[in-house]
Amino acid sequence: MMKQTFVFIGCILLWTGNSARAQETGVEGIFPEVDGYDIVFDYPVYQPGNLWDYINGGADAYLSYDFVDLHIAEYSRGGGAPVKVELYRHATPVHAYGIYSQERYPDFHFVDVGAEGYQEGSTLNFVAGRFYVKIMSHDEDAETKRFIQEIARKVAGNIDPEPSLPVALSLFPSENRLPRTETFISQNFMGHEFLSDVFAVQYEEGDDRFTLFLLEKEKPGECREILEAYYRFTKTGFREGEYHMMNDPYNGLVGLRLKGNRIWGISGLNSEEQIRGILGSV
Repeated sequence: MMKQTFVFIGCILLWTGNSARAQETGVEGIFPEVDGYDIVFDYPVYQPGNLWDYINGGADAYLSYDFVDLHIAEYSRGGGAPVKVELYRHATPVHAYGIYSQERYPDFHFVDVGAEGYQEGSTLNFVAGRFYVKIMSHDEDAETKRFIQEIARKVAGNIDPEPSLPVALSLFPSENRLPRTETFISQNFMGHEFLSDVFAVQYEEGDDRFTLFLLEKEKPGECREILEAYYRFTKTGFREGEYHMMNDPYNGLVGLRLKGNRIWGISGLNSEEQIRGILGSV
């Protein structure tokens, strides 16, 4: 009897401890109360030092997007499988969007939740503010899927009633743009350490499919340093000017346009004339 009492008390302490931690970090109010459902905080708060304990294989990707912490709650009713809500908080909304963009595909079933979201069966993922949110259940019935949508909208509203995608994505031209191909890559874009914090979008023009990308820095001098690093990588001397054509041994012809504190680039095309024409329009 005493052993059972200690186990019961331990469970209570775990629940209250995790709930208090959620309150301290300002996320407790994000989890909505839902009539007829019990909400339980049975998981610890995961931070950069222990995220591997929860998503061992994927932790490095999240950490590369300035992961801050992960809060988890479960909603249950009766004997069905619980609905789990995971709140991945990142340093900025752009970083939250970045990790979200790495895990979504253009052919998913998109739903109007948060800044952007999709639902596949009983899994619904979306991004809003600094949070990448995942909601899931092992139950695949219609009622569970409906509840997942309901709680997703409540969570999204508690995070940010008017969420939006990163402003930089609005700078990309709409013509020939492939829907839902926008991404933000925090590190090693195209395999290069000197290309970081890059927005990229896929385009299709005739038989050509290519990537238009953008780097935006605080100072124009930072952009020049990136160009110099690219020239060193291709083992060619730096050339002054607005347009730069790089013969990248790993990515083929890469065209770049230096424009103030921005670098626009294209990969996937073989014609310098075509590259210049597209870059000249942005």
